[in-house]
Amino acid sequence: MDGRGNIASRSLTGGTRLLEYTLAVCVFLGSFALWVVAPFGSLWLASKLAKDAVTMMIYVLFITPVAMTACTFALGALHRAYLRVSGAPVTRDRTAWLGSLSGDRGLKRGRRPILDFSLTFSAITAGVLLIVWFLLLAENHSPAGFLP
Repeated sequence: MDGRGNIASRSLTGGTRLLEYTLAVCVFLGSFALWVVAPFGSLWLASKLAKDAVTMMIYVLFITPVAMTACTFALGALHRAYLRVSGAPVTRDRTAWLGSLSGDRGLKRGRRPILDFSLTFSAITAGVLLIVWFLLLAENHSPAGFLP
């Protein structure tokens, strides 16, 4: 382990490395599924089950949290499998405000865990895509037309 808390070197076989990369891709896809597939899928499912708009919204209020919770548990299982295969240590970061302001600081932070990075990246990407869709692709239902 180096000074930043990273694993210096690992000797992984080809199959283990392939499994590690496959699990990393699955974590990223699961993160996107959490922000995109679960909400839109629950809207689609509720629209197929409901007869009117009020019933659909009631269904959405129940289906969406269940779908996102299921996706979160699946992401947790994928991340635990990734950590097991990659051999990365499970560490809990202490936030900066809990650290001392004096010179007795411990090790510097290591790399961000893959789950942290994938969730942050997918949430920002989903937000940007929502803004792009809203500004450029959504139909304008304003009676005055497009207003700058």
